[in-house]
Amino acid sequence: MPTVRVPIQSLNGGVSRRESSKRLPQEVENADNVLLTVERSAEKRPPLSHIETNTEGNYLNVPNLVPLSTYNPDFLYFHFIDVDGENRFCIVINRAVTTTDQMVRVFRIEPTEWIEEEFDKDSFDRGMKEYLMHYNLASDSDLPLDDIMGSITFGTGAIFWNKKKELDFLPDNSDKYVYSCDIPGASENCVPGFTEPDPTYIHSGDKIQYKTADMFFVDEFGNPANGGPNMDRLPGSSEEDEEAKPYEPSKDSDNLYSKWISYVSNENVGGGYKNVFNDIETRVNSETLESYSVGHNVANFSEVQIPPPLDDITSHNGWKARAMIQHLYHRNENGISGSTNDAGYLTSPFPSIKGNDSIFSYPHSDPTGLGEIWYTREPYFSFASGYYRVVSNSKLGQPFFQNVRAEDEKSVIDHRTFPVIISRKDGVWSISYCPLVPKTTGTSINNPGPEGINNKETIKAMEFWKGRLWIATDTTIFASRVNDFFNFFLEDVMNITDADPIDLSVNTGQFNRVQSLTSFQNFLFITTRSGTQFEIRGSATDAGNISPTSIELRSTSFYSTSSTANPVKMGNSIYFFDKEKLFLYSGSDAFGNEYSTAYELSTHCRGYLPENYQVTTAIPSYNSLVMVDRDNKNHIYIYTVKTNGQQLVQSSFYRWEIDSNDSILALQGYETGFYAVVKRSDGAGPQLYAYYGTFEPVTLATPLLDRLVKVRSNKITYDSDTNITTIRLPYYDPNATEIVLGDDWSEDRRYTRYIADGVSSDQYDGHFLTTLTVTGNLASERASNGTYQPRRVWAGRPYEMNIQLSPLHARGQENEARPGVLNLKRMTTRHRNTAQYEIEIERYNRARSSVRSETFTYNDTTDLLGTLRIEREGELLSKILGYADSTSIYIKSNYPTPCNITSIEVIGNFRPGDTSIQK
Repeated sequence: MPTVRVPIQSLNGGVSRRESSKRLPQEVENADNVLLTVERSAEKRPPLSHIETNTEGNYLNVPNLVPLSTYNPDFLYFHFIDVDGENRFCIVINRAVTTTDQMVRVFRIEPTEWIEEEFDKDSFDRGMKEYLMHYNLASDSDLPLDDIMGSITFGTGAIFWNKKKELDFLPDNSDKYVYSCDIPGASENCVPGFTEPDPTYIHSGDKIQYKTADMFFVDEFGNPANGGPNMDRLPGSSEEDEEAKPYEPSKDSDNLYSKWISYVSNENVGGGYKNVFNDIETRVNSETLESYSVGHNVANFSEVQIPPPLDDITSHNGWKARAMIQHLYHRNENGISGSTNDAGYLTSPFPSIKGNDSIFSYPHSDPTGLGEIWYTREPYFSFASGYYRVVSNSKLGQPFFQNVRAEDEKSVIDHRTFPVIISRKDGVWSISYCPLVPKTTGTSINNPGPEGINNKETIKAMEFWKGRLWIATDTTIFASRVNDFFNFFLEDVMNITDADPIDLSVNTGQFNRVQSLTSFQNFLFITTRSGTQFEIRGSATDAGNISPTSIELRSTSFYSTSSTANPVKMGNSIYFFDKEKLFLYSGSDAFGNEYSTAYELSTHCRGYLPENYQVTTAIPSYNSLVMVDRDNKNHIYIYTVKTNGQQLVQSSFYRWEIDSNDSILALQGYETGFYAVVKRSDGAGPQLYAYYGTFEPVTLATPLLDRLVKVRSNKITYDSDTNITTIRLPYYDPNATEIVLGDDWSEDRRYTRYIADGVSSDQYDGHFLTTLTVTGNLASERASNGTYQPRRVWAGRPYEMNIQLSPLHARGQENEARPGVLNLKRMTTRHRNTAQYEIEIERYNRARSSVRSETFTYNDTTDLLGTLRIEREGELLSKILGYADSTSIYIKSNYPTPCNITSIEVIGNFRPGDTSIQK
């Protein structure tokens, strides 16, 4: 049989599940705990570093991690915020608690430490609490939390939405009164004085009609005339009847309605009110014969007196209108149906109309809701048609007018059904409602608002794109006004502009439930549960402009998608996921706006990727995607792709496997690595810990140990009587048994490896810490002056690199597998900057034999000293002696030292033929 060489120039091809003869030479059967790159082939991955916190056990202070069985077992939701590359935060929402002081935790992410930030628990109201906790019981569903909650970064905070909470408008409670005790037959819940809105209901969404005066009258002597004991009752004074017109309005000397308490003794004296919308009245100047308006319904703002008179600021406008204005624009801080913020519903989605925290800036506005109301039928410069309230005058300063909400019901979106914002100000985090802008013009006919809200649908996804906030519901996608993220109504029903909101259906002959929205370049990428991907684009004939009249919804590809993994952007591409599959999406920008398509990247390793994803993220500097298996939360799958111009030079899948006691719940990638939030025991119960994993090559002196920590010298003690060193780790982990001396030791001892003789756990304040004991003095070292100086050590738990080669084949000149019998004789493994590793050979499923590498040079590196043996360039010769189709070859390293395999060459005898029967 002729001798053949089977070269493997690199191992960066990753895992393949194709039939072995169809694989590329650089593809392997398995690749665990490795880092695959074009430049370095395959090497043992860098360690996961332990991240410190400000708790004694170095865990994240998130309470109640063992909830009652009544809660959905998937109850922790995480969101990461990167403000500017230096200020980074992690928000944790615990949906298995009942008190607001335990619901939210925020941690500041420092390179080696996570610091808990202050959160204002009193910023909660009842609606915010109910929104975050909605659908959190096991009796609701056992759905993954990604099917219930979603989030998106917004400024220095984040918006959180509940995918099970139905959107709605604030209800019309205008029929909820508390009657005056002066009215005969009034209930015991009556109020002294006059009939008023029931204060136990929110009146921000009431159907109202603005009045030219209140239903509040006095007689000619100034006595109330509202039908109480010994009072006259004027028509319509006990309730607001939109048709009631007790008297025609009387004008003051300035022809303006500036004094609204009408002194009335009989109809001949005059006084009364009208509905503002119906108050259209003109006069004619007897000298110029020009007509001018004197009513409150005017053609446009040019007919409104500027500046307004001072007494217009406190003019009456109808008691229903006042109640609405007071609830909506000067919200009740004590809430509704409760005496504390935790129990009551705030009456509006934004703070008071006054102050720097408000989205409005009307410092002199009357907080009781008073103010004369004008209605303009047509726009005038920056004044759209609608209702305007007088809030200031020339003595108090501008602005003089406030554009207030329309009269119709369904003019205010119910803030209790809309997402909430968690944000940071002056170092303190708090929760608030989205500042939803009410409808200020039109009716439910010509300005109905988003269809998804009218249909009481649920939010499935949100995204910012093209200066708008886009929201996907069960059957629709709607977007805010341009640069006004929380305004979903037309600004002027008489003048539709490109900046107005957008509302469209995603049904295209079949029901398409949106899964995710991803903004990308000139299109918005949409995945659905129905196996269709869409793009939202501007009109090709309008330079891609996005507007209500120039928008296109285009179905582009047809693949099913994972329900728990949203698409990830990396470089200039979008990647999306399905069960055991990864896809690359090529948008229409890549094809001259003609068409879009998607490609599956995982066809060669079908069955290798997870069926269900816990979390996905990207490491942009290393062109790598990171995926966590939901069913095995200690398995991290990685996809690395590299291109050289238009040529693909690497497309590889491989896996990192961490300790079986670790469950990764959250993961966030940054430039060169990722942070992971892991749930594991602290000896007494489960806790959350933070790890950091890097893709950057670490120094050769860095011990390759997971949960790597450099133990402080004050945590290391030496007993000279027993010659035992005790090392107390800053966490609990009985598997963290390896120790490496730090770089502050003398040249002949630094980086020396030890394995603990004993491992124990000691309890401290309700949690446990692991203690290691080692024979010898690892606490201090004698200095040149004869004194003993404290020293530090590295500690952590070992992990094993494992590369299983694909079955080998003799190949032709074009790299095709040749049929025949290949008898493997020996293998040469070339390595670089490598210490020890092992080659294991398994023949016919028999017991494995192994060969361990031995470095032939001592300290053959310029940046490494001590007892570690690192060989800069070398090779290992291993005997195989087995047939290729029945021999498995493994390259393993369980040592804390580096291992970088650059290439392999196998020598064997080959006999051409069609079957191995010829053996």
